Amino acid sequence: MVDFKRLMDKAKDAVDAAGGPEALKAKGEKLKDVAGGPGSLSDKAKAAAEVVKAEPEAAEPAAADPAAAGGPEGAAESAVPAAPSPPVDKSPPPKPPSDGA
Repeated sequence: MVDFKRLMDKAKDAVDAAGGPEALKAKGEKLKDVAGGPGSLSDKAKAAAEVVKAEPEAAEPAAADPAAAGGPEGAAESAVPAAPSPPVDKSPPPKPPSDGA
């Protein structure tokens, strides 16, 4: 028979070891960006492995220090490049076909 309390305790321990639920959500977002970003499949796999192996990030510091909170000044480069935005089509929409009537 399955001991669900023990299973639940192990799951909680695993989440805590990974930095908590917010850290897991952040890793999930990074993995999503890697998967949707440019590069070959092997490049994406290597980048995803780096994200998964990375140590859990510390809890976000208070907003008093914008550089430590990931602000524009002093922000560290991420190991995973940001996905480029899709190109914007600026051409006018096509005209409907005329009936010739």
